[in-house]
Amino acid sequence: MYNKRTAAERINKRYNDFGLDCARVRDNCYWYNLAHLSAMNMHLDAWITQELESTGLDKKGLLLNILGAGTTAVCA
Repeated sequence: MYNKRTAAERINKRYNDFGLDCARVRDNCYWYNLAHLSAMNMHLDAWITQELESTGLDKKGLLLNILGAGTTAVCA
């Protein structure tokens, strides 16, 4: 079923998931800002999913890996 939908349909559903269909804004600029933030969230979701699959870590392990919590830092 997933392969039968086009990329535009999947993206529009993600926009609706982020609430752009019911956003109450007066100016188009605010709507474009919401759309831009939603697009960034979609890219982050895809990046996190790809990293989780490639590294085999869970979300907490990936976050610690990104933040570099596994390394020791010298405090001055």
